[in-house]
Amino acid sequence: MVRQTRADWPYLDLDDPVTRPVLANLSAEDWLSRYRKVIVDEVQKLPSLFETFKACHDRDGEFRAILLGSSQLLVLKGVRESLAGRAALLELFPLMVSEFVAHRGSREPDGRIGQLLSSLDPAGLLESWADPMRRLDPVAAIESGAWEKMKVEGGMPVLWANDDWTDSDRRQWREDYVRTYLQKDLADVARLDQLEPFVRLLRMACLRTAQTANWSDLAREAGVSSPSAKTWMSHLEAGYHAVLLQPWFRNREKRLVKAPKLHILDAGVRRAVLRKAGEVDGAEFETAVVGEFWKAIKTQRLLVDPFHLRTLDGKEVDLLLERDDGYIALECKSTQHVTATDGRHLLGLETILDKPILLRMVVSEDADFRKLDTAQPVWAVPASCILG
Repeated sequence: MVRQTRADWPYLDLDDPVTRPVLANLSAEDWLSRYRKVIVDEVQKLPSLFETFKACHDRDGEFRAILLGSSQLLVLKGVRESLAGRAALLELFPLMVSEFVAHRGSREPDGRIGQLLSSLDPAGLLESWADPMRRLDPVAAIESGAWEKMKVEGGMPVLWANDDWTDSDRRQWREDYVRTYLQKDLADVARLDQLEPFVRLLRMACLRTAQTANWSDLAREAGVSSPSAKTWMSHLEAGYHAVLLQPWFRNREKRLVKAPKLHILDAGVRRAVLRKAGEVDGAEFETAVVGEFWKAIKTQRLLVDPFHLRTLDGKEVDLLLERDDGYIALECKSTQHVTATDGRHLLGLETILDKPILLRMVVSEDADFRKLDTAQPVWAVPASCILG
């Protein structure tokens, strides 16, 4: 993608064992004389370059480098230690449903999530989308198809780019990815002496998607210590594979759960780890919805803080989105027929929260976009619609 958008910039790949030592010996003056603008891939494999690029920038403010890396931990370490104040960071998450819809359906690139979370009147905007003729719109079919694929395949770009791949090809690619990147590269970053405990932890984490993180239980089942479990999970989080959705608990008068909720961000990767096929269950559905909102917030740098909320007496909100002016509350239900009961946990939140509720939604597989018959306004919203 970078090479296409900067076609006139030289491209250097540090994966090449021949090129790497040559570049390592270049001084800042050498770089400036050869490359005023340059793309450097897998930059984490030559950490000394961060200091060299710092010198290049300090000597010539017009020097520009786009630094790419597949290990966020090592890249960020170099940026923080050497390029603080000199670098802008761009994180690339797996693809979103809205990106595919925008590409195929001529839709706005920020998608409906971005529009909704940025709107001054999110409830009014949502109501404007409740068109009874929506299912006749050709783009609705694209939204539905993209959502069905995302729930199973995940958002790895290669799986969306190769339309001629069979299901077997896609499954094989995901399994190879798990074996090579997740089980090897991440283990190398974590400096693990033994791979097996990390693989067990990865599997336990995938089994627990959409559940609150209990480090003691997770560590015990993986056969590692709690500190190791937390550290290894941080590596999965930094690699864009896991999300620890933090709990909302600012109300000291209410008894609220204070543990984060674990979500495995990419459905395809999770299924490959578990070697799972078949229908999407409720936990996978919730994780897929939360993941789409998470990716949109991070990618578009929206001024929104995502939480989950759970009281000790059983009230639960799967996704609580905080803005300066209030909250948007979501429940995720994999059902194809939403009822008022499905929105019950979204009612009465004013007694817990410290800002007004701007919008309540039950996001589901129900194709009907409508208001539910509840004491407070709750919208039943098709997942494919809100995520497209």
